Amino acid sequence: MRRAETSEPLGMPRERPYNVEYDNRWPQLFLDLRDRLYEALQDRILSVHHVGSTAVPGLLAKPVLDVLR
Repeated sequence: MRRAETSEPLGMPRERPYNVEYDNRWPQLFLDLRDRLYEALQDRILSVHHVGSTAVPGLLAKPVLDVLR
């Protein structure tokens, strides 16, 4: 496992994927993204879900939000 190389809660170089410890900011970051998607897509979107390892509290994860719409 590697720690994030910056204080940013998300993002990593494509050529060097790595896992980090769970970040308590991820749920709120998803909610913020969800709200932006609802606003941008309005009636063209029914639901947005946070899926993948960043959605599971306590789990090591690549610092990338997986979103299912």
